[in-house]
Amino acid sequence: MKKTLIILFFSVICCFNGQVLNGIDLSKVSPETRKELINTLNPEEKKELLRKYRDEIMMSDLNVNEGQKEEFRQIYNRYQQEQRKIKDEFNGNFDPDNLTDEQAEKMLEKSFDTGQKLLDNRRKYAREMQRVMKPQEVLKMFQNEGAMREKMLNRQNGTNQNGSMMRPSQGNTRSGLGTGAVRRNTGR
Repeated sequence: MKKTLIILFFSVICCFNGQVLNGIDLSKVSPETRKELINTLNPEEKKELLRKYRDEIMMSDLNVNEGQKEEFRQIYNRYQQEQRKIKDEFNGNFDPDNLTDEQAEKMLEKSFDTGQKLLDNRRKYAREMQRVMKPQEVLKMFQNEGAMREKMLNRQNGTNQNGSMMRPSQGNTRSGLGTGAVRRNTGR
């Protein structure tokens, strides 16, 4: 989770469009100044800034009207919090090669259970979000989430969108669960 936040943080650092920090519009300052300003924040403030940025991107892409933005933001943030809580229940910091068959079977079942909980939560919030937007927009939101996750994973693994290398690979660690996927972080 921490690696994902760091990667997301640096991947969007240059893209803050209209975000204001300490009265300064981040889109109107140089990337170096933006980085310095953001580095003065404590971890919770950085998370909040990223959360706001994520929400703004999502609302902009989905054309959420002014009257529904706050309700959408509240629903979307509850959805994200519950998704994180479910993901945190599954400890993916293990090396499958060091597990007995019995332990591996238990972890596999636990990963399936986690995937099902994520899917159930997604279904629950898709219904809730349809109070403030059309089903097509909810689908688009889930597509946007997938695209953001893919972009973060590509950055983390050192590849761009077409799969070619951006920089030397930092190892193959995954810090997020997709629907039903097993998270593996061997620390390499």
